[in-house]
Amino acid sequence: MVGGIYGLPDHNDLRSAAVFEGLLEDVSELQNLFPVKNIILAGDFNCVLSEKDSHLNKIRKPRTNEILRRIIEELQLTDVAEATNRKKHTYYRNRDQDQKNRQDNIYRQKWK
Repeated sequence: MVGGIYGLPDHNDLRSAAVFEGLLEDVSELQNLFPVKNIILAGDFNCVLSEKDSHLNKIRKPRTNEILRRIIEELQLTDVAEATNRKKHTYYRNRDQDQKNRQDNIYRQKWK
């Protein structure tokens, strides 16, 4: 199963968290309906996973971050950039090198 993700770009943590909750529910339902062997979730999550992924060293959407971590744990996903030692910031505000985040990611299960 491959999922293309576009997280809400605004700073509304409650709405953003609800989108990720829906994602987890949808993936879980599909796993119950079909024989899913592998999962890849990739795209612009508009959420950093750790403080180190933000120039502010801060998580602006804590609820969304918590749910994203739960998705990764429950689906047993791996951060491809981290696994290959290629973690880099992927978003630059108005090309300003001082305002940057890593919010575009690829997560995948280990192949079965």
